[in-house]
Amino acid sequence: MKNTTRIFTRFAPMALLALLGACSGESSGESIAVTGTNTACELDTNTVVAGTIKVKFTNKADQISEIYLLDSEQGVVSEVENVPTGATRTLNATVGAGSYTVLCKPGQEGDGFGETLTVTGKAAAAAKPTKTIEMTTTEHRFEFIGNPVEGATFEAGEVVRFELSNEGAEKHEFEVLLPNGEPLGEIGPTEPGKEGAVTMTFTEKGTYTFLCDIEDHKAMGMVGTFEVA
Repeated sequence: MKNTTRIFTRFAPMALLALLGACSGESSGESIAVTGTNTACELDTNTVVAGTIKVKFTNKADQISEIYLLDSEQGVVSEVENVPTGATRTLNATVGAGSYTVLCKPGQEGDGFGETLTVTGKAAAAAKPTKTIEMTTTEHRFEFIGNPVEGATFEAGEVVRFELSNEGAEKHEFEVLLPNGEPLGEIGPTEPGKEGAVTMTFTEKGTYTFLCDIEDHKAMGMVGTFEVA
């Protein structure tokens, strides 16, 4: 696919850098405290060392919120959704040197509020896809070009690039969940006529779930599973 639009409420393409600790060469174990309000995303520090980091997010907005760690191309490195008012959740990520954005999204809609996070130390090597899977979305279906993903089996360690073209009349997304139900990565909400992409590394064995989690799209059939052996 060409002319991929980079958006956040358009966020694409999304080159997933999480799970690359072996490439970064460091494991800092640093923690960042982030407070999300109705109008801001406040970090207690804007600089950390490359390696594994923990972002402890406290939602002080008056509505449910979510937090994202985005890379320099606005790709989703890691995320935590559905954080109630007053609750604290931890976002885990492994990052190489570079510039990132910590983004809080009160109400889980709109552009949210972002702050820059600078990571010093060694750069993480980019994961190169071993295969690319193209798909289109309509109401309310994923149509995979070539081999279907539903029921497919991938190998542990595979790096897969997913490319989506929204040919429907509504916005759609493509999210992949790990076997434990935690998010691995996603092509975020993509408007009709737009395209998006994400690259993911399947490091864990088990059953993964893919879905569109916008409104009732999952219940309408935009959900499936695949295996990593």
